[in-house]
Amino acid sequence: LPFLLRVGRTDDWGWSLAPVQAEGAPESPRDRADGRGQRFGHVGRQLRFCSRQLSRSEHEHAWLTPSATFTLYLKPVEGCRSRGIQGQWECFDGFQGTMHAPTWAGSCITFEIQQQQQQAAEQAASDAENPRQLSGTLRIHFAEGNSIALNLSFRATEDACQLKEGHLDLFVGQLGQGQPCYWLRGEDGQQPDDGREEEEVPQAELSPLVLVLTMGMFFGTGHGPVPAPSRIPPGLPSLEAAFATFMAGPSVNRMQPATSEQGATA
Repeated sequence: LPFLLRVGRTDDWGWSLAPVQAEGAPESPRDRADGRGQRFGHVGRQLRFCSRQLSRSEHEHAWLTPSATFTLYLKPVEGCRSRGIQGQWECFDGFQGTMHAPTWAGSCITFEIQQQQQQAAEQAASDAENPRQLSGTLRIHFAEGNSIALNLSFRATEDACQLKEGHLDLFVGQLGQGQPCYWLRGEDGQQPDDGREEEEVPQAELSPLVLVLTMGMFFGTGHGPVPAPSRIPPGLPSLEAAFATFMAGPSVNRMQPATSEQGATA
């Protein structure tokens, strides 16, 4: 890394690693404005490592969930509908494996659906035995404004825009093997039956989305292919619980995932 990391301790006897500004390094206007006083580039500002003590069940959950699995909790921002994945979403919380990954918060994820004419042409050229598919581009803009967007292509079933739950495959460039992902929409919000068209419903009234990504394309596991996810990893908050915590405000501690074992003993 082009900068040092400072080792610290956390309140629960864990450890932390945070970037350290090199002695004499100039401070950028942006860093001064947001109070960071550090000049590491967008990568350095994203890096925050910390550990915490785990219960027995949390150790078991961590063993079951590969570190190449990212669980992102998203709220609708623009162009989203009551069903499906289309539109722009903002991440309000995230996990890598079962480890809390708060630097995902504020990142934007956009699903851009391919035009129907182009999809029809590609479908006609594909194997007739394959089910009809929905395809498009997934754009990830990290919370730091100077970061470069990560563009991936995706494929899902044709009815993905009408579903509340489903799967999709992510592709990098021309790679033939896709990375399997799982997505789930939350419970419908309180939408008044006032005859509004779906496009007229405010984004804030739409349900959130959770996206479980398997990013083995970037993070080798050393244990073969990452299995396709079919739900939120065990031990992580449900979509409803994560969204309720987010809406409760920053004073709520998000470091401890809510587990059924913890709920039974509380």
